[in-house]
Amino acid sequence: MPIARENMAVYAALDELTLIERALAQLRAMGLTVGDTKLAGRGQARNADAHVRLGYGKAMHEYAIEAKKHLTPANLGATLQQLAAHEGKKLVIAEYITAPLAARLRGLGVAFADAQGNAWINEPPVFIWAVGHKPEAKPRTMRTARLFQPGGLKTIFALLCVPGLVDAPLRKLAEAATVALGTAAWVMEDLRNQGYVRDLGKRGRTLVNRRKLMNLWADAYPHQLKPKLAPRYFTAPNPAWWRHLDLAKADALLGGEPAGALLTKHLKPAQTTLYLRNGLAPVMTAAILLPPEREHNVELIPVFWNFDFAWKYPTIAPPLLVYADLLATGDDRCIETAKLIDEQYLAQLTREA
Repeated sequence: MPIARENMAVYAALDELTLIERALAQLRAMGLTVGDTKLAGRGQARNADAHVRLGYGKAMHEYAIEAKKHLTPANLGATLQQLAAHEGKKLVIAEYITAPLAARLRGLGVAFADAQGNAWINEPPVFIWAVGHKPEAKPRTMRTARLFQPGGLKTIFALLCVPGLVDAPLRKLAEAATVALGTAAWVMEDLRNQGYVRDLGKRGRTLVNRRKLMNLWADAYPHQLKPKLAPRYFTAPNPAWWRHLDLAKADALLGGEPAGALLTKHLKPAQTTLYLRNGLAPVMTAAILLPPEREHNVELIPVFWNFDFAWKYPTIAPPLLVYADLLATGDDRCIETAKLIDEQYLAQLTREA
């Protein structure tokens, strides 16, 4: 049964809807019965992108679909976190899933299907394990929704970290997000149109569906915003060098693995991420950092926000950013740590007003 299009507004682009249909068509070609596919409603909280009934004969099961245009090790962690929010059986759909990523998903027990005919589903009487099908041509690049391009991501980050900004003058929001006034204006308009900002009349505005917005932000940050910040990469002979750095003097904030280690006591950091307010010089003069020969274990990234995050760890970046950094590693231990940060520190950011 083709997907009904009356709820198509939930997608930023038709491409994502088409992707789901193409992957489900591959499952039909393998002999599965596909029916009763429903898209998530516009503006809903962290629901799946769609729900589908799959099976063989009378043995049908409903799956929550998490659709990813491009599934990579960098956004696998965010995808797994999004799946964890859904009840029942789950299915990841993507344009193309490489053989190593397919093996990892199977090892994690995560059902998947892509538009090329790769799939793993193990739900008796159905067992499908198809891998190695490659695109005839390089998968076309799908346009990222405007909200999740760099200017939108900066603005959403400010709104999620300081929820009161949603009711502030646009100029104040633009300053906090380090974006142009026009950018802040269209981001707010897009957030209204997509159901993330609700007008309360005389009571102002409020940010809603924060959990969904947070997950989408964490998914997009490593691909869409981080590269634009021009990170600098180095090798530190001593992996624990950051423990001896005067972070306040260096005007730096811990992100990624060291931040996760301090916040949860659950991780031994292998890579150091620092967010710098005042350039490289304060860190480079205080530590021995070498140009990387092949691999790096240090990344230095400019701070991209202009607000004070009120919490008890003044030398650690906002927890949403630490969470996104950890998920982007694709490392199982880091993903576990990100889950702990979600449970312990992000509740206040996602609590509905």
